[in-house]
Amino acid sequence: MREYAGPSPMQRRLVRLAPLLLLLVPAGTMLFSVSHTGRVWFASLAGRSEARSLLPGMTIEPTPWEPGRLVVTSIRSGSEAELKGITVGDSVLDLNGRPIFTLDQAHRYLQQGTIVRLSVSHQGRPRTIVLGREGA
Repeated sequence: MREYAGPSPMQRRLVRLAPLLLLLVPAGTMLFSVSHTGRVWFASLAGRSEARSLLPGMTIEPTPWEPGRLVVTSIRSGSEAELKGITVGDSVLDLNGRPIFTLDQAHRYLQQGTIVRLSVSHQGRPRTIVLGREGA
């Protein structure tokens, strides 16, 4: 019969690290939850989307798989956006000449003006479309 030799070196290290892990895991979770990626991820778990109808005839939302990228997620039938060829899945590159990476930026950039100059990447090719703000 073998005698018990006490905890192994690995077990002793884990016991010493446990209090630190108890502090770091909640802190890391909190930091992740307030980040843009965390908000999108938690919203997707809750079945909510951050999509907003900021632009005339369409909604855009951030992509959870590529932070800092906005895509068109819906187009209203018969809208100016649809008539000008914007399709679901187009990546939004810039708005009125300013690059946008978040919905908050898009909202700020749309505060003034009645015309929107939107640059999108459609099937890998960039193009610029001018839309009126009526019905946004």
